[in-house]
Amino acid sequence: MSRTIFLASCAIALLFLSTPSSAQEWAVKQLEESPRHGEWVVVEHGDRKVDAFVVYPEVADPAMSVVVIHEIFGMTDWVRTVADQLAEQGYIAIAPDLMSGMGPDGGNTASFAGGDGVRNAIMKLPPDQITADLNACVEYVAKLPAANGKVVVCGFCWGGSQTFRFATNNSQILAAFPFYGTAPSDSESIERITAPVYGFYAGNDNRVNSTLPKTVEMMKEADKTFLPEEYAGAGHGFMRAGQAPDASNENADGRKAAWERWNKLLQEIAMKETSDAPAGGLDFKVTDIQGNEVSLADYHGQVLLVVNVASQCGLTPQYDALQAVYKQHEAEGLVVLGFPCNQFGKQEPGSNEEIAEFCTSKHNVTFPMFAKIEVNGEGADPLYRFLTAEELQPAGSGKITWNFEKFLIGRDGKPRARFSPRTAPDAPEVLEAIKNALGEK
Repeated sequence: MSRTIFLASCAIALLFLSTPSSAQEWAVKQLEESPRHGEWVVVEHGDRKVDAFVVYPEVADPAMSVVVIHEIFGMTDWVRTVADQLAEQGYIAIAPDLMSGMGPDGGNTASFAGGDGVRNAIMKLPPDQITADLNACVEYVAKLPAANGKVVVCGFCWGGSQTFRFATNNSQILAAFPFYGTAPSDSESIERITAPVYGFYAGNDNRVNSTLPKTVEMMKEADKTFLPEEYAGAGHGFMRAGQAPDASNENADGRKAAWERWNKLLQEIAMKETSDAPAGGLDFKVTDIQGNEVSLADYHGQVLLVVNVASQCGLTPQYDALQAVYKQHEAEGLVVLGFPCNQFGKQEPGSNEEIAEFCTSKHNVTFPMFAKIEVNGEGADPLYRFLTAEELQPAGSGKITWNFEKFLIGRDGKPRARFSPRTAPDAPEVLEAIKNALGEK
């Protein structure tokens, strides 16, 4: 993923400080008095450029990172104070403006004339775009020289709901902290959650709290960790309202208790052994074409060529070249992994059993084949969400374009290259990349 970083820009900062939605003098004052280093950056992925505010802690060692998802008001000064307070506790915080490029004349939150304009626009953001923006920010902050690779995510109000939804779409995060946000209502999404979810809810917020019993039930049925806590007397938005100089006692007390709980949870996660952090491309579980769960960690030390395949595509003859390359380099440690997908022209309509029979009888495939998955969109398999977020040569990053796109993963589990569908498995550039990866120890 390519990234262009712009250090704290007076022009950008003034835009954010001047908008009605961020007119919180006490928040501005806190930011101005903070001793910590904060800067504006631009995180790029595909054709998107996402403005984000990053704050660094004053610590001696690499730190865990926290992605902060803003409220329905978009990027505000208060959101930036949350990032600053997280840095005060010892964490790198990144707060992306998910309205980047979506405002008038391609602007961000600051480009809107008032709060209603932001609220209306934010509710129209494409879900896939939100996920892609957040994936890019997770990858960006995890790879900062000052970071230790561990990433958690939090969000407030609308951002709380997005935090819960993001937990269904990213397997790299170690925990999700939704503040007074609702959860996805379908069991299929809940099943994709891999991280524990710790909820923070206002006692006087029945619009949100009325959804909690169903969420608790669904998470329990899916054997997922969900630990919600309500703060009596507090109202929706109490983390912001409780910080204001004129805060009610209930909101102030709720905010104080929530911060204490949150800090303790963050410390517990940060203190876990580094080996618990995601290890890259091999940190995924998938289902093989016979229905058995397989951990890609089992392939550690081998070179993988991961391909989304289809049986009724003009490129289906590539199965023969994939099999030939696999047999040629199998003894050296190459494994081809085939993932059937029906998202492109509906060219893989059969069952897993029919696909397995086709591959064996028509193309003599002996390399591992896996159950049919989706590689793009909300239902994309976590492995492909990870792979498509990577900026790789020569095909770049972003959505899968068609059947038979190829990812090369090194022995260390890290992606090395990405090749377009029409690039044959035995093309010189593919074979050269495989040779180089096999030569790495």
